Amino acid sequence: MLVEVSADKCIPDEVIGLVPSLDGSSEKEVVIRAEYNWKPSRCCHCNIFGHSFGVCNARPLSDDEKIAKLKKEELSKSNKMNDEGFQVVGKKNRPVQNRNINGNGVSQQAGNKPPTPKPQTPKP
Repeated sequence: MLVEVSADKCIPDEVIGLVPSLDGSSEKEVVIRAEYNWKPSRCCHCNIFGHSFGVCNARPLSDDEKIAKLKKEELSKSNKMNDEGFQVVGKKNRPVQNRNINGNGVSQQAGNKPPTPKPQTPKP
């Protein structure tokens, strides 16, 4: 049995069907209980299956959500740029923590001293 469901309504737990009698003279109304292995999430704001109201991009944000979003954006902007305005990333585009670049353009972990050149001894 195929049942079409409109996205602006909930998925039904019961379906009412008409079953014809064996001789075809009459029909009997039958309630069929529906069971689902899985129900997709449905947004009650935009009536689309596949996401919930909490993560809907089309709904207006509350004041608390707006403030939290602005703080998150400011934090991510400050973490992405170094002193010279370049974006510093590590493996798989993950941000690099505690990384400095010395005057020679060689990256060093913060707290480590840059390599010092070995004194050259004159050869006899």
